[in-house]
Amino acid sequence: MIKMNFGDYSATIEFDAELGLFRGEILDLRGGADFYGEDSEALRREFSKSLSAYLDVCAEKTLPPLARKSTSPTHPPSPNALGAT
Repeated sequence: MIKMNFGDYSATIEFDAELGLFRGEILDLRGGADFYGEDSEALRREFSKSLSAYLDVCAEKTLPPLARKSTSPTHPPSPNALGAT
C-alpha cells in the first residue's frame, strides 16, 4: 500500500488488477471518497477532483468533512493491562 498526500489530506493507493488502474481512497473523512488513475499524474488530478467534490457536498450539507477521532480503544484492554492476575 502506498500513501499519497494532497494538501492536508492523505490517501492510500492500491492497484486494482481487475480494472488495470490505481485506486486511491482518501483517509479520515466522515464519508467515503475514492478516485482512480493510470499513473501518478492522473492520480493527483483525480485526488484533487474527488476531494473538491466531497468538500463541496460537506459544505452544502453543513457537515464537517473529517471524521471524529475516537478516544476509546477499538479493542477492550487485556486483563493484564488492567492489572488483573
